[in-house]
Amino acid sequence: MKRAAQLLAGLALALVASPAWACAVCFGNADSPVVEGVEMSVIFMVTITYTLIMGGLGGFLLLRIRARRRLQAEEAAGDTPMTPAVAGDVVTG
Repeated sequence: MKRAAQLLAGLALALVASPAWACAVCFGNADSPVVEGVEMSVIFMVTITYTLIMGGLGGFLLLRIRARRRLQAEEAAGDTPMTPAVAGDVVTG
């Protein structure tokens, strides 16, 4: 009985107070400072996300280009390219 009363009270509260749940964007005031702040924060978060992704990709590509140039320079000099030892390889000092 108590559970049913709580459920009924919650349902009544949800139906009565629905306009209070709406933010300025949902309720219709698109020119409020809150909406402008939300728009700017979304732009900021997207910018930061893509900046970090592009920075990581740029760093990876930079390391790849440097490794390729180092390998080409070693091959041109006639040195054996430095490759990591593989399991089973005999490494002599």
